[in-house]
Amino acid sequence: MPPLRASPTFARFSNGRQIDLFIKPIAEDGFDPDGLRVTMDQPVTATGGFMPGRYMAMIRRGNGASAPLRVQLSFDVPKGTGPVDIELVLSAHLRVLGYAHAGLPMPDRSGNLPFAAYGSDAGRAHFIMHPVVDGRVDTSVEYKGINRLDVAVPPGDYFIRGGLARSFSRERLISVPAGEVTEYIFDFEAARVFIDMRDAQGLPVDRLTSYFYDTPGSEWFSQGGGRGASELLPFYMPVGTWRNDAGRSGGGSTRAQAVFTVARPGEDITLPLREGDRVDDAAMGRLMAEDNTGCIANLGGEFRCLVEAVQPEQILVTRQGNQAVQPMVTGSEFSGIWTTNHQRLSLHQDGCRVWGERPRGTLEMAGGLGPRAGSGWQTAGAAKGVLNRSCLLAARAE
Repeated sequence: MPPLRASPTFARFSNGRQIDLFIKPIAEDGFDPDGLRVTMDQPVTATGGFMPGRYMAMIRRGNGASAPLRVQLSFDVPKGTGPVDIELVLSAHLRVLGYAHAGLPMPDRSGNLPFAAYGSDAGRAHFIMHPVVDGRVDTSVEYKGINRLDVAVPPGDYFIRGGLARSFSRERLISVPAGEVTEYIFDFEAARVFIDMRDAQGLPVDRLTSYFYDTPGSEWFSQGGGRGASELLPFYMPVGTWRNDAGRSGGGSTRAQAVFTVARPGEDITLPLREGDRVDDAAMGRLMAEDNTGCIANLGGEFRCLVEAVQPEQILVTRQGNQAVQPMVTGSEFSGIWTTNHQRLSLHQDGCRVWGERPRGTLEMAGGLGPRAGSGWQTAGAAKGVLNRSCLLAARAE
């Protein structure tokens, strides 16, 4: 027998603007609102008749930008009669401040720190951010910033990637509560590295070029010069052990090789190199040591060497009301990294792309797909198919 209806409660939703509104009861035996109506010409957003209980409101509100605000908020309707005002705060504000390291903030606006890497913007920090909604990174909504982000956003969780000086990048998750200004210090934890390259006579070489690597291989992740008209210019590097190749452009065998270690953020390191310097076995052993992570991936562009990645198990949760529940995947089942580029998102594992890319899509969990049956990934609306056969992984969206 269905539960008896109590006297309906009349709810009014305050603080209106043009919106799309859908409300449903959270309880399985709950009742849909009666006569829900958006009232754009009234001092309230919507009115309707509600039974007492807990509800979920799904709201899409235009904000004059290319990405409308999308919010899910829960609320309670108390027992009783007469009108009840319910105020749902839809907006929040996020301010991300970039720091090369503690004590070295990024310049105002689009300014550059002193830099050696190639590119007119190589002294800047670049940020890209996507919302995380019900355990999915929604790449159709994108926020970008140089040196900082200062944006009005819906409350919720956000995936953010920051790249520093065309050298390396880090990823973070940020939670933004409703109705507040959230200020987040994005510390890249970088050190400055100077290349003092000399010829056989001890004179600075002309047309200096420098390349940085995380392995003995030929794939570099950062490149540049290193010397200005009268001074050395810095590269920005994360903690770890790295390899450098420097010398006169086109210098061939006279170019120098070095392995160096960044021990802590904020330090200044000068590499004194002479033409013909080479790396010995001991130095190469430090580079290839198991505890030297190097680049998780080389992303290119503004992001280059990814040294801190948000793992899928950190964001793949479902939400019931406002409470996070058990993650849908654990690190033992899948270990990979997110790769985004121009509103595309893919997943990589052991250096292989195992799923993606689909422009303007989302990624979510799906059963019977990925490295183990019963746990894996699919893109919403994607066709069946196998990606990157060299990975020996069949990614199939059902």
